[in-house]
Amino acid sequence: PKPALVIGSYSRTGEPDIMAAAWAGIANSNPLCIAVSIQQSRKTYENIKATGYFTVNVPSAQYAAQMDYVGVVSGRQENKFKSLGLTPVKGQYVNAPYIGEFPIVIECQVIDTLYLGSHTQFIGKVLDTKVDVDLLDANNRVNSVRSE
Repeated sequence: PKPALVIGSYSRTGEPDIMAAAWAGIANSNPLCIAVSIQQSRKTYENIKATGYFTVNVPSAQYAAQMDYVGVVSGRQENKFKSLGLTPVKGQYVNAPYIGEFPIVIECQVIDTLYLGSHTQFIGKVLDTKVDVDLLDANNRVNSVRSE
């Protein structure tokens, strides 16, 4: 299994959309940037090209079924937020929605685009990161040890 993230974006008309993306990760440390590769046929590709922003949403284990669903169903067919009962929240620093129920959210502004062939890679500068308080340790860092 690959780590999957959920990419949030708005359409040209402001409709929120989400898609699962396994081809994503840190691209640079200063400035902190995240790269996500998306096929040009995807609605999310169209959305990010139109707005220049996206969010990276990291789910908790309880949202595994929703992760599967957003990776299979197209945003051209339906509003996945509504279908799944998830809350689209407008980004504080970007013109892109994030998933209110997910514990980690990263807001990104596109600073570069690389056309690679089957996919286009968007390089997003991280403008903000939101982390649920219960995931932080005493030094306000994400705690890598799970408490059961």
